Amino acid sequence: MWKAFAVLYCLFLLFGVLLTGYMILHGVVAQSPIVRAIIVPAFVIAGLTAVGLVAYGFNLNAPLPALWRPFSWVLGVWQLAFSLLNIKRALSIISALPAGSDDGVKTMLWLALMLFVNYITWLGVWRYGRRVAQQPAAAS
Repeated sequence: MWKAFAVLYCLFLLFGVLLTGYMILHGVVAQSPIVRAIIVPAFVIAGLTAVGLVAYGFNLNAPLPALWRPFSWVLGVWQLAFSLLNIKRALSIISALPAGSDDGVKTMLWLALMLFVNYITWLGVWRYGRRVAQQPAAAS
């Protein structure tokens, strides 16, 4: 399961990088300092997450073993903030819908999917960080 998730995560990351680059080049996304301050850390965190997931899924040793345990905590905070923003966005969409609309169900399903992906992503990196932290103790 972890191998498939790592490969899918990398493919979605590649698609996101290409789509964002295309949108920036064609002026769809404003190139303000605030946008850069959000996009650059997001892609750095996503790239490191992809490395951690691939390393965990395929049982590899990624460089900088001391990075992964603290990074799992940073990723946890990042995913928690992202999840709270998704919940807030979903609630605002649902509250604006007319009564009897089926869009509320679709919104809740997308929210559940996003929360599940956030959790599995964090869990993979956290497990990898834990495994790397325990490796030196097992070797000595």
